[in-house]
Amino acid sequence: MRENFSENLNKKIKLLPQNSGVYIMKDENGTIIYVGKAKVLKNRVTQYFRKNSNHTPKVLKMVENIADFEYIITSNEMEALILECNLIKKYRPYYNILMRDDKTYPYIKLTTKDEYPKLFITRKYVNDGNKYFGPYANATYAKKTVSTINELYPIAMCKKELKYGVKKGNVCLNYHIGQCLGVCQGNVNKDLYNSYIKEITDILNGKTGKIISSLESKMNAYSENLDFENAGKVRDKIFAIKGLKSEQNVSNATADNMDILGLAMGEDMACVQVYALRDKKIVGRENYILKGQNEKDAGEVLSAFVKQFYTNTPFIPPLILVEREFDDVENIQNLLSELKTTKVQIKVPIRGEKKKLLKLATDNAKLNLENIVGKEKQRILMEKKAVEEINDYAGIIKEGNFRYEAYDISNTSGVDSVGVMVVFDGAKRNNKAYRKFRIKSVEGPNDYGSMVEVVFRRLNRARKEMEEQDENARFLPLPDIIFVDGGIGHVNAIKNVVDTFGFNIKVLGLGKNNKHKLKEVVKDNEEVRNIKDFEYAKKLLNDISEEVHRYAIDYHKNLRSKSFLKTTLEEIEGIGKVKCRNLLTHFKNLEEIKNASLAEIMKVDGMNEALAKKVKDYLKND
Repeated sequence: MRENFSENLNKKIKLLPQNSGVYIMKDENGTIIYVGKAKVLKNRVTQYFRKNSNHTPKVLKMVENIADFEYIITSNEMEALILECNLIKKYRPYYNILMRDDKTYPYIKLTTKDEYPKLFITRKYVNDGNKYFGPYANATYAKKTVSTINELYPIAMCKKELKYGVKKGNVCLNYHIGQCLGVCQGNVNKDLYNSYIKEITDILNGKTGKIISSLESKMNAYSENLDFENAGKVRDKIFAIKGLKSEQNVSNATADNMDILGLAMGEDMACVQVYALRDKKIVGRENYILKGQNEKDAGEVLSAFVKQFYTNTPFIPPLILVEREFDDVENIQNLLSELKTTKVQIKVPIRGEKKKLLKLATDNAKLNLENIVGKEKQRILMEKKAVEEINDYAGIIKEGNFRYEAYDISNTSGVDSVGVMVVFDGAKRNNKAYRKFRIKSVEGPNDYGSMVEVVFRRLNRARKEMEEQDENARFLPLPDIIFVDGGIGHVNAIKNVVDTFGFNIKVLGLGKNNKHKLKEVVKDNEEVRNIKDFEYAKKLLNDISEEVHRYAIDYHKNLRSKSFLKTTLEEIEGIGKVKCRNLLTHFKNLEEIKNASLAEIMKVDGMNEALAKKVKDYLKND
C-alpha cells in the first residue's frame, strides 16, 4: 500500500468483495475524481495502492489524491459497464477520459404535438410524441435543410406557445417578409397550416415526387400566362426541394451503414474523427476532443469514447470500425446491441476499402488535432503575456502562479447591500474560490464603506487562518492583486485596508465609462492607463470586470427574490407570497411599508383596508 495511506482506507480495502461492480474514488473534499468498473472489485481497487505497481504518471497522481472511495456491487459486468457510463456522464470526474462536450448527431424536430408545429435542430432525441428526422451525420446539412424549409413554407419560427384564438404580442419581421403567416395573432387557418406541415413531413421523409409534380404544374401554368416572376419563384422552390432530396440522409440501419472512428493522440488530449457511412456514401463527419488523456493508450481512449458517445445517442450503426481492439469490447458490443435492439459489431478492418476509409479518418483526426493543439498553444501564450502585462503594470516582480481577486458591491438604493469576490488564477476563473458577503456595518448607498468592509472581512479571515494554520482554509492563499470596481478613491480606501494587515498585495481600480464598460485601470499612485493601451491584457481585464459585476448582480437578485418569499410579511394572516411580492414591488423595503399610510398600502394589488391595518399593526409591534 502507498505510504501514509489512512487506516480507514486500509480497512475498507480489506473488506472489498470479490463481486463485479463500480468503484468511485474521492478526494479529501469528497469530490468524485474517478469512476471505474471491475470484474472483481477487490483485485482491481487493490492494484491502485500496491507498491512497485507499473502505473502511468496520471494514475500515480490520481492515487495521491484519493482520500476515500465507495463501491457498488452489480450482478454482472454488463450492469457494471452501464452503471460506470451513467456515473461518468453524471459526475464527469477529473481523472476519467472525457469527451470535451456531449454533442451527438443532430436531429430535425417537428413539434407535431403543438397546435401549430415548428421545426428546429436538436441533438437530444426524446420520446415526447413529436417527430424526429435523422440523425444527420452532417450538422451543416441539417441546418441547411431547416433553413431551406423555413424559406419555402411560412411556418412559425419563434419560441412562443401558439394557439388559435390567442394573440401573443405583435407580428415579427418574418411576417412582414412573407416567411411566417403571423400565427401569433391567433387567426391562422389550421387546415392551411397543417397542409404545409404535411408537405414538410413528406420532404423530410424523402417523399418529394408528388410535391415536385404539383409545383411543376404550377410553374407551367404561370409560364403559359406569361407570369414569369411567379414561375421563377416556383422553379427555385423545385430546385431547393430537389437539392434537399439529393442530400437526404438515410437513417435506417442497413449493412451499408457504419461509423468509422479515426483516432489521433496528443500529450493531454485526443481527437476522434467519426466518419458516417450511409448507403455506401460518406454523408458527414464530426470531430470530438477528449481531455484527460495522457497515457498513450489508444485502446483506453477508444473504449472511453465509444461508451460515452454511443450510450448518449438514440442512433447506433450496426457496424463501428476502429483501428485496434480494446478491453471490454465484447461487453460494449452487447450493451450497444441491447440499446439498439439489433446486433452491433465493433471491428478492426484488416484490408480493403474499409481499411482505406479508416486511414482517411485517422489522417483527418491528426490534422484536426494539430490545428486544435496549435490554437491551444497560441491561447496559452496570449494568456501568459496578458498576465505578464498586468503584473508589469502593477509592479509585481516574481515568477510562478498568480492569483487575482476582484470585488464589487450591489444594492438597490442602498438597501440589501451585498459584496462579492471573484478569483482568477492567472487568466483562468477559479469558481470554487468565489465568495459572497452580506454588508453588515454600512447603511445606505455607501460603496466605499461597503467595499472596505468586504475586503477587511476577507483579509481578516485570511489572517486568522494563517495564525491557526487552518488545514481547511477558505480564504488562503492571499491574492497578488486586488481589483476594485471604481477609481482612485476606491483604490486608496482598499490600499489602507491592505496596509493595516501588512500584506504585500497590489490594488488596482477598474474604472468604467457611463455605459458601465471598462475604460481604464487605476493605480494607487493615481497613474491611469486606458484599457486600449494594453496590448495583451485587454480581454483578461474586461473578463475580470464583467465577471465580478455579473456575480454581484446575480447574488443581489437571488437575495431579493428569496426575501420576497421569506420575508416576515408572510407571517401576517391573509398575506401570502403573492401579496407579499406585490407589497415589496410597490415599496422598496419594510421600512417604507411601515411608514406608509393605510391609503398608500391599499393601492397595492390585492390589499383592502382590513389587510392594510393588519400590516401596519404587525410592523408597529414587530
